[in-house]
Amino acid sequence: MKILFLGCGYASRLHSGILRSWSDVELQYASRDASRAEARRKEFGGARSLGSYDEALAQRGDIAVVATVPSTHLSLTLAALHSGRHVVVEKPAFMHASDADVVRDAAAASGRRVFVAENYPYRSVAGHIRRMVTGGDLGDVRLVSINATKRQDAQGWRADRSLGGGDPLFEGGVHWLSFAASFGMEVESVHGFATSGVDTSLVVLTYANGAVGSLAFSWELRAPFGGLRLSKVQGTHGAITFESNGLAMLATGPRLQVRLPALSDPTGRRAMWLDFLRAFRTGADTHYTLDMVQRDLRMVELCRTQRREVIDDPLGSHPFADQNQPNGPLTV
Repeated sequence: MKILFLGCGYASRLHSGILRSWSDVELQYASRDASRAEARRKEFGGARSLGSYDEALAQRGDIAVVATVPSTHLSLTLAALHSGRHVVVEKPAFMHASDADVVRDAAAASGRRVFVAENYPYRSVAGHIRRMVTGGDLGDVRLVSINATKRQDAQGWRADRSLGGGDPLFEGGVHWLSFAASFGMEVESVHGFATSGVDTSLVVLTYANGAVGSLAFSWELRAPFGGLRLSKVQGTHGAITFESNGLAMLATGPRLQVRLPALSDPTGRRAMWLDFLRAFRTGADTHYTLDMVQRDLRMVELCRTQRREVIDDPLGSHPFADQNQPNGPLTV
């Protein structure tokens, strides 16, 4: 299976480190900087490198991995589909939730499939939580509290809103919103609140089962050791307390459970690629779908709209968007 990377930045290194372990995978690299593509090829024993995306897509291949800046994802995804390849897109997938409709139509027309490399729903800790929630171990879930606050400077393309999509909630927060929606409970609505700037947000989610969740997200608040935080999922029969990155979790209730998800694929990237490659080979469904991609982007867009309303009208009569307007609470 020939896998072509479009873009040779940090993301290509993360994925290549996993993919090179499979003997039936051939890695290829393309970049606008030919020396960068060649360096990545040498690093991971790839078959070839090219200094042009157009030249690379003109070659025969099976899968293209779009690992460039978010502003180029849509055009390169469509070009890769046109070349006859399946596509894996780095996250954030697209600049707008509506872009998913364009991609869905193009994929159907080409007979190819598009997946998004959102690894958070594949994290080991997410799987443990999902099994306990759906299995009834916690009883009726009432509260979900996710702490995703840390200090992180926006550098490179992330500091350019025209390339990176805007604020940290788009570039980083979308992953945590996807994580919050991966616990086996359907998200019904989201409401976003900001502090004095766009680098810190509080998102309130309501779930179809009646549970309420909160996501505290920031790139300007320091956390121990650069990012250690505690989160919780609480139900009527038990609760799960876990380190937000998935390093460890403690489940209390009818029986005590201590797990160390970090010992088994803590980032979820290996499980994600196993799911994608299985789907490409067999036509099976994936755990994380394009519909979920659109849902997650829609959640970000709603939070942005609502945050602006709170900031612009701090004494407004109602902090939430009008439910009768297009930018009202999410319903999925």
